[in-house]
Amino acid sequence: MSKVLIVVSAFWGIGGISTSVINMCHELVQQDNDVHFLNMGDADRGLLEKLPNEVKVLELKGFAQNWNLSREKMKAESGIVKGYKYIIGAIKKLTNKNELWLRIVFKNAQMKEDYDLAVAFMPCAPTYYFLIHCVNTKKKVGFVHGELKHLGDISSWDRYFEKMNFIACVSNAVRDEFRKKYATISEKFITVYNMFDAQNIEEMSKLECKSNFDKHLINIATISRIENSTKRIDRIPQICKILIEKGVRKFHWYIIGGGEDEDADKRLAVELHVDAYIDFVGIQKNPYPYIFGCDFTVLTSLTESFGMAVLESQILQTPVISTKYPAVYEIIENQVSGIIADQNIKDIADKVETLIRDETLRNRIRKNLSQQRYSNQLPYSQLMGVLDHE
Repeated sequence: MSKVLIVVSAFWGIGGISTSVINMCHELVQQDNDVHFLNMGDADRGLLEKLPNEVKVLELKGFAQNWNLSREKMKAESGIVKGYKYIIGAIKKLTNKNELWLRIVFKNAQMKEDYDLAVAFMPCAPTYYFLIHCVNTKKKVGFVHGELKHLGDISSWDRYFEKMNFIACVSNAVRDEFRKKYATISEKFITVYNMFDAQNIEEMSKLECKSNFDKHLINIATISRIENSTKRIDRIPQICKILIEKGVRKFHWYIIGGGEDEDADKRLAVELHVDAYIDFVGIQKNPYPYIFGCDFTVLTSLTESFGMAVLESQILQTPVISTKYPAVYEIIENQVSGIIADQNIKDIADKVETLIRDETLRNRIRKNLSQQRYSNQLPYSQLMGVLDHE
């Protein structure tokens, strides 16, 4: 048994990172590890309830709770406390550069217990700094979620790479990008794939779906945050328009999720006269009945560090079309366990049309997926294997 600490900067929202850390906690507990979970910021109680009962949930105490003090939080206070918070806010504003604020706010935040492994699961300066300076552990691992070229400016937290024992990337493709850029410490970058609770996914997929699928149509699902810069949900109305113009009309597309571009994408569907073919279902705590009940799923993203929605579809033996990004080849064997489309609307539409028309191809992919059984053994070994390194 190993004692493991997982640190997150906040724990809210339905998304890949939240799901991934919950799955990791379940696997660590199942493998008889003693798991502690430190949430440094705001938390969604519903997400906390998804953690195994055996996990010890921790919070920051005292002055350290002010690490992400915002104007909104200051305004929410009253009386003497409000004045005190405004003083702290002024100090933060003056020192919030070159980690001085982190040194001040975490000065007396040392964790009392010792750990075998500590993981900063969400990459940012506060989690990395806290892990390095406030946790006594044999091994320190920082996670990275995202392709390097799409992460933007990471100078506030890449300075901590050298002080970590390892930096865990969620795919070989991401790992190789970081090794190339940070060549002098390339040995620190390892792959730790996302973990999945396959049994839970299968059980939840059998629960009642809130939508009634028309069995006379080909039903398609996309499970994603509705955001157009990277997730490219705006491609879906345009794909539907191309299909309809080609005479392909017997389909219906369900978009499961929410986000900042939902209204814009709904307007686009109306403008293109395809709104009758698309349901914006909204955020669903259980999206798996949609994946299980639809004929296939489509991922439209410009970039993914791994592609959790792809593997969730495969676990439920539902064919999936995914756009091309470096890590997709670690999940999909093209035309065997899914279909890979180029990063343009025309090719995605062509692949969707093919899968709508070709029942034999859909059934062949389903049969291939039925012969695959997902296991967390590889990602678990990748993570816990760091303890074997000097």
